[in-house]
Amino acid sequence: MTKLSALPLSLLLAACSSTQEEAPPAPRPSGFLSDYPTLEPSPRSPDVDIWIAESTDFTGYDKVLIDPVRVFVPTGSETAGLDDAELQQLGVAFRAEIVRQLEQGYAIVDAPEPGTLRFRYALTGVLPAVDDKRAERAASERFHLGGASMELEIVDAMSAERLCVAVSTKQAEAVGSGVLPYTTQTQAASAFREWAVATRKGLDLRTKRK
Repeated sequence: MTKLSALPLSLLLAACSSTQEEAPPAPRPSGFLSDYPTLEPSPRSPDVDIWIAESTDFTGYDKVLIDPVRVFVPTGSETAGLDDAELQQLGVAFRAEIVRQLEQGYAIVDAPEPGTLRFRYALTGVLPAVDDKRAERAASERFHLGGASMELEIVDAMSAERLCVAVSTKQAEAVGSGVLPYTTQTQAASAFREWAVATRKGLDLRTKRK
C-alpha cells in the first residue's frame, strides 16, 4: 500500500456520527494522479466529480484494459482499521466488479491494442461500518454505515492520451431495519458495484452501444 505524507486528506469519508447523519465531504485529490484537471459534478452520479476531454470520440473503442486497482491512501486518512493485506483484497474485489460490468459489452484485454481504453483506478479511502450493536439503531436513524473513496483515470491504451478523470466518495446509507450485514467489507463492495455500474452506463452512452 502506498502511503503519502504532507498531502490533503483525499476523498475521505467522515467518521460515523453517534448523533446525526453527516454529509460526505467533497472529493479532493489524493496525489494518485500526476495532475488534476478541473472536475465538475457528474449529471448522472451526484457523488462523482468528473472531467472528460473535449471532442473525444469514444465510438471507436470496443476493448478495455483494466490495470490492477492501486491502494493509495494518504497518511492519516481513514482505512477502517484494515491492514495492508485487507486493503489489497478490497482492491482485488473492486477490479473484479469493474471487469464483471465491462465484460458485458467490451472485450477485456491484457495488453494495449488499437481501439482500447485503459482504466487506472485507485482505492483512496475506506470508512468503517458501525458494529453489530449499533446496526439496528443506525438503520432506523439513517446513519452512514461505511463506504469507500476512489479515483479513476481513463487513457487511450496506445497513445496514453488522457480522456477522462473521476473522483468519488460513496457512503452507504441504512434504508431498512438493520437486517443487512453492515460490515466494512460489504459496504465497500456496495460502493464498488455502484461505481462499476456507473462506469459501464457512462461508457455505453459515449460509445453509443445503448
